[in-house]
Amino acid sequence: MFAYICISCLLFSCRKQDHFYKEFLEGGEIIYTGKADSVLFHPGKNRALLSWRIKDPNITQMKVYWNSYLDSLTIDVNKTDGVDSIGVVIDDLEERFYSFDIYSINMEGSRSIKSTVEGQVYGDEYQQNCFHRAIENISYLEDQAIISWFNPEGNEIGSEIRYIDKDGVATTVFVPISETNTTLNNVVLGGSFDYRTWHRPYSLAIDTFYTDFKTEEIRLIERELDYSRFAAHRLENDPLDFGANRIPFLWNRDLESAASGSGGWYRTATNSGVPNQVTIDMGVTAKLTRFKFWQRGTVSEPTLLYANANPKKIEFWGTDNPGPNGNYANWNKLGEYEVVRPSGLSPGQPVTFEDIAAAQEGHEITISMDAPVVRFIRIRVMETFENQPHFFLSNIGVFGQVVSVE
Repeated sequence: MFAYICISCLLFSCRKQDHFYKEFLEGGEIIYTGKADSVLFHPGKNRALLSWRIKDPNITQMKVYWNSYLDSLTIDVNKTDGVDSIGVVIDDLEERFYSFDIYSINMEGSRSIKSTVEGQVYGDEYQQNCFHRAIENISYLEDQAIISWFNPEGNEIGSEIRYIDKDGVATTVFVPISETNTTLNNVVLGGSFDYRTWHRPYSLAIDTFYTDFKTEEIRLIERELDYSRFAAHRLENDPLDFGANRIPFLWNRDLESAASGSGGWYRTATNSGVPNQVTIDMGVTAKLTRFKFWQRGTVSEPTLLYANANPKKIEFWGTDNPGPNGNYANWNKLGEYEVVRPSGLSPGQPVTFEDIAAAQEGHEITISMDAPVVRFIRIRVMETFENQPHFFLSNIGVFGQVVSVE
């Protein structure tokens, strides 16, 4: 039974094929017109490029059909003796999948067997689903913006950046997908740049698709610095410590311990003088944005708040190249601050809840965006509340954006 079915199907198929070629076989052997060879589909935006090769020297026309043969295109061919390449762009196509049948026609009007090529035509829907290459981080350093990128998507081919530099010059930068960090030169801190990402849905595509331009700000990304890198950097004119109270106590986050040497506060040596300072190596070069300090007595020993050797006036300095003698020739003043007691009471008078709350919040210096990057900082106390010949502090906080790690 199985063999009979197979034979019947074979006979039917043969009869059908004979019928199809009957018109070619009557009158003897038929020589077909050479068909299109090496046919390729190149997708575009609402269009497509079809390309192929032909060898038959007798070809005079090519005929392309699509949309179930409802649409067609005729191409006149001036054939040479060799292999010729032909390309044709078909415009005004909807965004969907297409199948194209291509025939060769000779001077007698005989037609080849068809060559078929298929592919997807793209349009607005595809473009609306194209996304910007994701930015991981934007940092700023000395008139440069450094953009760190996440890995690109599979069909991205690059991104285009446009910005106006500090001199008012319009600048365009192309970022290939192989690039993980891009530097924009001569930028304005607080300014912005626009960027878009280029997409190509297929390697043979004839059109590039673009996202809309997106605006990103050039700004610092502020973080509290890593105090594990901090170290005391005593210069020749810096005072000695008082007893076991060490400079690293300033960044140990201990605001509570009260006993001398317990870690809750730092103090300069007795009669070391005011104004005076401590010098710190941050272990990194950074663009600083803020400096905070807390008085001794913020959590315990409240009678010391706004009194005794706590700073009343303080300056904050920075440099990347301190001289060993400690003079201020290479230093930049980053800010200054005067501590004002909220209650208005005099030193020695009982502190109020308002006084304590302000001390626990900490006192803050905002650093100008024009300030240079620094590695070394100096906390210089200009005056204490009761004109003591030394000063003490509980803790400090340093904020900004790290530029390089030493």
